[in-house]
Amino acid sequence: MLFRSGYINADPKTQAANLKGVFAGGDIVTGGATVILALGAGRRAARAIEKYLKTKEWPVVLEDEVAAPAAPAVAAAAACSKCHRPFEAGDDEHICCAGERLTWTCASCQKVSEGFAFPYGLCPACGGQLTHGHDTSIESEAAVEAIREAFEIELGGLSFYERGAQEVEGKDPDLAHLFRELSGMEKGHMEILARRYHIEAPRDLTPNLSPAQVAVFAGTELKDLSGAALLRLAVHLEKRARAFFLDAGMRFPTGSPEWKLYRELEAEEREHVDLLSTVLSRIVADKPVVM
Repeated sequence: MLFRSGYINADPKTQAANLKGVFAGGDIVTGGATVILALGAGRRAARAIEKYLKTKEWPVVLEDEVAAPAAPAVAAAAACSKCHRPFEAGDDEHICCAGERLTWTCASCQKVSEGFAFPYGLCPACGGQLTHGHDTSIESEAAVEAIREAFEIELGGLSFYERGAQEVEGKDPDLAHLFRELSGMEKGHMEILARRYHIEAPRDLTPNLSPAQVAVFAGTELKDLSGAALLRLAVHLEKRARAFFLDAGMRFPTGSPEWKLYRELEAEEREHVDLLSTVLSRIVADKPVVM
């Protein structure tokens, strides 16, 4: 039998549809779901189909429903409060990690990572041991100043990458796309910092500085507007930011909240340096760049 596009309503206890003799299960009933749910629906439908073929009774009523009429109603209504997937019959316990976000701190480089799990449970940046959790309290003025400085640096990078994309748009569309990706990276980091430390991220504060002006502020020079020259300037900016956070953190006792925060920010900049250095080396070697 053919059905129009959409979902079919089926009895969750027998998978019987509203047409006599028709049973349905899987994605056409629940939408995109797990194979486990589809298998469960298949088992229930098989039992109900067998009963229907033997008795021709409709609607189909299974023996265990007659013995305990209240239990199936509870099971049918039971669903995870997070992802709203229905439970299999008899599932007294369940674990659901849908949308779960865990925060991890590297004991070596202090980089903070977000995710449910990492390969071998190690830091993706340096391979150090990850510990669950991260202190997000920034009560001291020094800690607040660290976040403000991080936002300033991210805004400067955002401005540079957006203007760089405009400069190379007509000459090198691939590089322009890369710069927009890097701009998005800066925006993403600001959003993470704002969420992690409960501080509102800056909005509409992107200065319209030319790459040449950025080079002057960064204490270097820009000889031309080629892709390689712009990327060299980007690497210089990220290295400069990393050195700033590293030096700033040394003003505080090792292990203090301020020291950990500056080390966290320095680790992010180090990751950016590694990424951009790799991209630059591939562009200089005239190889394709993939991000």
